[in-house]
Amino acid sequence: MENLTLQGFHSPIVLNRDDGYGGVAIYIRSPIHFIPRHDLHVNGVEAIWAEIRLNSGKFLISSFYRKPNSPVAHWAAIEESFSLAKDDNKHCIILGDFNYDILRYPTDKIFDLANKLNLQQLILAQHV
Repeated sequence: MENLTLQGFHSPIVLNRDDGYGGVAIYIRSPIHFIPRHDLHVNGVEAIWAEIRLNSGKFLISSFYRKPNSPVAHWAAIEESFSLAKDDNKHCIILGDFNYDILRYPTDKIFDLANKLNLQQLILAQHV
């Protein structure tokens, strides 16, 4: 784990893949108080959650990864993870790579999920 540390940051919250080829991590600056939220983990979803505490309040931050060509059933597990976080009644910041072309399929899966859970897409991709 020492090869993952960064000066000025807490040790990262990490979820490694079972196959040993990657995973997800969250780095949080040292003065910021946080707690890992393992209770929001859903089996089969490559995601981690942390609760950040600042003067302005508490919020949740997550790091997700969805393998390309994951089965359609995987979206239900992702939705379960999002729903657990939403039930916590804190603002959420969801980061990651869903390997989903929002320009090619703008009304499918991820947008349906975002609408259902009242999420907003803040960064829009552009084809180059």
